[in-house]
Amino acid sequence: MASQEVGIFLSRSRGEFFAENLNVIVVYRASDLKRLDYGYRVSKDHVGELAKVIAYAKQNFGKPVWLVGTSRGTVSGTATAIALGDAEVQGLVLTSSVTSKMTGAIGLHVVSCGKPRPQLGAACANGLAGRCS
Repeated sequence: MASQEVGIFLSRSRGEFFAENLNVIVVYRASDLKRLDYGYRVSKDHVGELAKVIAYAKQNFGKPVWLVGTSRGTVSGTATAIALGDAEVQGLVLTSSVTSKMTGAIGLHVVSCGKPRPQLGAACANGLAGRCS
């Protein structure tokens, strides 16, 4: 994959990740959605869609799954990792993260080895995860 391609660096770099023996699946916005706003990114529907991608990866690659999100993709990745838990998502990498006081934005604490878990804020209020404290 040529490094000069346009788009976010994760999509541009997928060939380099693959060259390092990492299986890569890039998920884009569904064609029937005009946009992915915060409310949708933390919804059960969106988490369910990403859960299907994770199940596909586990079935076809048989390896741990790490989610990597950039910018607003960090909201999708975080909501999915929280909702599905450690058994489904073994790691989470956030780049160019967004934080906001907007409804649906997910505030994070510093996480070391998966503990303590991020606070859910609006995502918890939306009933995304059973791990609300």
